[in-house]
Amino acid sequence: MGFKSQFTTATPFSLDIGLFPVEKGVGLNKKCPFEGIRYRNCFGTYLLAVCLARYGGDLSTAAAAYHSGIGQVDALLEDARYSSDGQTLFSFPYRQMNHYVNKVNASYQRYCSLYGEP
Repeated sequence: MGFKSQFTTATPFSLDIGLFPVEKGVGLNKKCPFEGIRYRNCFGTYLLAVCLARYGGDLSTAAAAYHSGIGQVDALLEDARYSSDGQTLFSFPYRQMNHYVNKVNASYQRYCSLYGEP
């Protein structure tokens, strides 16, 4: 499983899942079951880029924000139990958030071992 796959939420069998509705066949190939997935990938990539820029390129903090929301992470950054500098998280208080951040970091390390640093 590659790094990019961590940020893909749609499959051709579940096009109704996601942050916003995407209809099958909205692009050039109206019969293609994969049509619309690229729009979700573009939105997910955009949101990840926003999170990375907001948190100084720290992948763990950005992944936590992608998973749990920017507002939630901003609140955690104000708490000394989770952030020593107010810019990055060193601890993730919620089980699902912690699991997601660990999964993203492991996938990123695997990606780097296969393809080098991006």
